[in-house]
Amino acid sequence: MSVYPRIRAFWLWMVLITAIGSLVAHAYDSPRIGRLPLDTQWVPADLRVAIVAPAWKEVVYLDKAASLLREEHVAGTLWHAELPPGTLGGGGRLEQRVRRIGNDLLVDLEIANLGTQALAGVFLLLNVPAPEFAGGSFRIDESRGELPLVPGKPHLRIGDGTQCTLWNADATQGVSLGSDTPLRLLIQDGRRWGPEFSVLATLHVGTPPPGRTLRRHFTLSALGKLPTPAPPGILTLDPDKHLGAPLEGFGGNFCFSLQEPVAEQVRRRLRPRVARLRMHLDDLRPPPPGSRDPHTDWLRMLALADRPWSELWYNLGLAETLHRDGTRLQISTWRVPEWILDHPPMHDQNHIAPAHYDTLAGMVAAYLDYMRLTRGAVPETFSFNEPDWGANVIFTPEEYRDALLAINRALQRHGLETRLMIGDLSNAGSGNDYLAPVLTNETLMARAAGLSFHAWQAACEPDYEAWRTLADQTGLPLIVGEIGVDHNWREVQLHGYDYALREMAHYLDVLRMARPQQVLYWEYGGSYALLPPETWRERHPESERLALQQHMVSLTPPGAAAIACHSPLKEVAAAAFAFPQGKAEGYTLHVANFGTDAAMTITGLPPRIRRLNVFETSQGVCFSARRAITCKDGTASVTLPALSLTSFTTLSLPHT
Repeated sequence: MSVYPRIRAFWLWMVLITAIGSLVAHAYDSPRIGRLPLDTQWVPADLRVAIVAPAWKEVVYLDKAASLLREEHVAGTLWHAELPPGTLGGGGRLEQRVRRIGNDLLVDLEIANLGTQALAGVFLLLNVPAPEFAGGSFRIDESRGELPLVPGKPHLRIGDGTQCTLWNADATQGVSLGSDTPLRLLIQDGRRWGPEFSVLATLHVGTPPPGRTLRRHFTLSALGKLPTPAPPGILTLDPDKHLGAPLEGFGGNFCFSLQEPVAEQVRRRLRPRVARLRMHLDDLRPPPPGSRDPHTDWLRMLALADRPWSELWYNLGLAETLHRDGTRLQISTWRVPEWILDHPPMHDQNHIAPAHYDTLAGMVAAYLDYMRLTRGAVPETFSFNEPDWGANVIFTPEEYRDALLAINRALQRHGLETRLMIGDLSNAGSGNDYLAPVLTNETLMARAAGLSFHAWQAACEPDYEAWRTLADQTGLPLIVGEIGVDHNWREVQLHGYDYALREMAHYLDVLRMARPQQVLYWEYGGSYALLPPETWRERHPESERLALQQHMVSLTPPGAAAIACHSPLKEVAAAAFAFPQGKAEGYTLHVANFGTDAAMTITGLPPRIRRLNVFETSQGVCFSARRAITCKDGTASVTLPALSLTSFTTLSLPHT
């Protein structure tokens, strides 16, 4: 039986965290091979042998054994290791011989007397640096695959073979692991835990029988040649070419788990320009029989439910605070009271009979009126969350039109200024067909204030272009009501740097292809928290994901217009903005580098721009101010750190 289903994420964390910093070790200073010879130079790689307990609850590495002895022979360097009694594999004896022949390292390994303790097995671990290899490829014998530029799922390939090779993006540099016997090999994108791609080779599953010596022979090789430094890439701006309508702002959703400290931490840190709230209708019941004023009845119910520390109280309190901050507000429904459904409640795809639309609209109007009367906050727009998919209520296109008409009547009847957000659809692939009954209704279009879709994961460019075209045709601002890269909220892994890299790439893709006026992150509350839970009680918590939000929110002010920019490097993506600044025009350029350190020349700036302030986020570096760069004749030379977002701006250091 394979051990891989039992390993899962735990071994990845153990292995990759311990590997960080190892890639500069000398090849013969330890049984841990830290780099490979390539002619007269060295290629970074990392090879270790691990003795592993069941479920990877404990790991002992050959290079960390209590007793190590090194011998130099004509045939190579010989390492003896002995595991102390009472530890995992206690009494085990290991020998590793390393010989160099040209650019190959020949490794002979012998392991004996690992005792009788239960083991997951004995494994060989090979790591290579992700910045150098992202966008490259791998091969297990004849099976090939890609090392993604932007992180995705950690497991890339599992297969049996005698040869495993990893290549960088331009196939000029590679690392090869060869074995004299077939091995089970796992290719892993480890950027959730550290900046590496990894190979896990199974040497033995379980505990080797007493008296048996495990012998393996490997060849570890650096391939290709070390390339000469590439000339700087040229990142070209065209400030005169504005793309789309001016930006109204970056912000996020405050919808769930608002009682957690992270919601307030994020609000204070970012002071978002725009925010979307969840309408909390759970406390509303049917009006008393014979009631002539349901609106007043619902206001009373809300007042009774508006108790300190209740979910309603948190929602309304945050609305008041955001309104006081000057944040523009949107509001959407998710759950509705069970009694208004025409079936037993479900988590999603609930249905409301059309005969109850006026009742639903009355509750929406009462909630908005109560928010206005008690908190002074008036959302600019109302929407049904994902009505096409049903999170949590689903409508057909015609039902969606009729429900919005009922909402509009109720808003006008009670003198509420909130208008309608059209769409708020679940993905960029939905659009014109679903919205057709609304788009052809003059009453609704007269009350519409925006056109919204959700950008979850990736969509194709024609889908984004269709939304941009629809916004141009209707004259409505285009809103990305939710943006995120993994909608699987039950199992999403948020707090690795790989998720930050994926978000960084996704933002730049959506900005380039859709050119929206507002972008709202999912989410600023606790359900997709921007900060790891262990930091929520810290005074100044940090995370790379929160820092990426600060680049967008703090350095791209309302009124900024996207301007044309072009990067010739596939590893580098950028978005540029121009905005009024004093009596002149200011600029911000967000540049993401998914590869290794890259020299770039920025061109096309107006000659009057003499310097740009610099802010960097990379792994372990969160929105850090760097030394400003000098511009001459519209040109500046910069170096982009590996796996980073760097913003160059005429704005001063934001106060946080």
